[in-house]
Amino acid sequence: MKIFKKIIFLTTVCFLFSAFFTPDDCGMYAPVKEGSELELKSYSNSDKLTGSTRTKVTVFRKTLTGQEVEMKAESFDKKEKSVGTSSYVLTCENGSFSVDMKSMVSQEQMASFKDQKITIQSDKLDIPSNPQVGQLLKNGTVKIISESESPISLNLSILISNRKVAAIEEITVPAGTFKCVKITYDAESKMLFTIKSKAAEWYAKEVGLVRSESYNSKDKLLGYTVLASKK
Repeated sequence: MKIFKKIIFLTTVCFLFSAFFTPDDCGMYAPVKEGSELELKSYSNSDKLTGSTRTKVTVFRKTLTGQEVEMKAESFDKKEKSVGTSSYVLTCENGSFSVDMKSMVSQEQMASFKDQKITIQSDKLDIPSNPQVGQLLKNGTVKIISESESPISLNLSILISNRKVAAIEEITVPAGTFKCVKITYDAESKMLFTIKSKAAEWYAKEVGLVRSESYNSKDKLLGYTVLASKK
């Protein structure tokens, strides 16, 4: 009888959970159709092209608690020469979207660790499905630890702090006009020396990053990235 009651209890809990949350409740800040392609182009503060990134959805799946999207990205320099590829997973679990901070490490930064054995430790950054202006968000860190015996340490760490929802607004980029959540944060990158910066990013549901801007510690624009095409 006790076992029967436990089964009834667990069944009831599962029913209530499924009644109030389904995978479709997720606010995916990424394309959800396999084969979808995005191209982001980056520019200096003087509007000169500095590089681009092309991403493609390779796998989209629904899980018991949400959704997952597997992305493949290829980065290019200003002369359209490929500088490397990477893969990462974006997830939405229990209504909360998150991105692994590994995806924030550029191919140029990874080039510093060429032919080295490395360990990557990273947190996940969240974007709320129903963001509210002024809402504070979770901070995070990503570390790349080299196991090289070189006397010069090439360990890299990136700390993201003071994340918050700054606005909900429509913005227009070459790929179109999108309703976005604007997120701002401070960044501190350490390798051979420390670089402090600030950033603003605009994300649209079922699209992803639409625009980003980076600033130095004195609020001077360093560069920006825009969504150039979406298909």
